[in-house]
Amino acid sequence: LNLHHNLANQYILGLFSDTEKVFVAKAGTNAIGLNWVQLGGVFTKEDFCSVTQQFPNLRAVMLGRGMLQNPFLLEEIKGNMISAEEKNKRFAAFYQDLISAYQQYFPCQTIIVNRLKELWKYFYHFVPLSDDGLQQLLRQQGDEFLSATCQLAEKSFI
Repeated sequence: LNLHHNLANQYILGLFSDTEKVFVAKAGTNAIGLNWVQLGGVFTKEDFCSVTQQFPNLRAVMLGRGMLQNPFLLEEIKGNMISAEEKNKRFAAFYQDLISAYQQYFPCQTIIVNRLKELWKYFYHFVPLSDDGLQQLLRQQGDEFLSATCQLAEKSFI
């Protein structure tokens, strides 16, 4: 049984009927043999700890957008401490590799830039960039956008 984070939040907030509460309680304790997987809603180590406390029998927790907003989330959950300098180095290298891979795969720069813009809607959470700064960044085109994002990638975890 996959447990979407909205459903989990409704359960936690007490927005279920009595019948739904019984089903969730039984499923959550594997009383009826179901394995639960938390789908989404985990963006920080604290989110992960909260979910696993509320639902101790989760078999897995999926990290989707949370990993895009913080590529080091899994390491943080595991308790690994990574310096800002190491994060900068690793993210900048990843971003350069991503651009190179896109350049090999996609036929024109417009497609590459548009794909990267979608990712920067998540990446901007860990760079020194405000919401307005993101909007300015997303208005840039071509080489101007690529240059600006490469500079941001190099100073991301300050």
